Amino acid sequence: MMYWLRGGAPEAVKGLQADEMPVGWTADGRALILLDETPASAPRLVRIDPETGDRRVLIELKRSDPVNNVVGSVVLSEDASTYVASYQDVQATLFVVNGLLPRNK
Repeated sequence: MMYWLRGGAPEAVKGLQADEMPVGWTADGRALILLDETPASAPRLVRIDPETGDRRVLIELKRSDPVNNVVGSVVLSEDASTYVASYQDVQATLFVVNGLLPRNK
């Protein structure tokens, strides 16, 4: 929802998907910048017009390690030409243990 500073009824942001994370506004305040982490593609920053729902990809986030697939946070420059992103790397070890339970005969 958008709540106008000048007052009035709140309005829904058109085109916003449930799994998208707002990162900020464009310098002119007319468009919202979103983090799109759709599993089928690389994470990217998308510009969306909240009144019309028009969308366009601004930047595809480049990762130094392709294993890091979860974006922690993104900070975008005012002109949307530069970004800094943090990534989460989740590692796990699986152990298989036999003989803990008695066998049924």
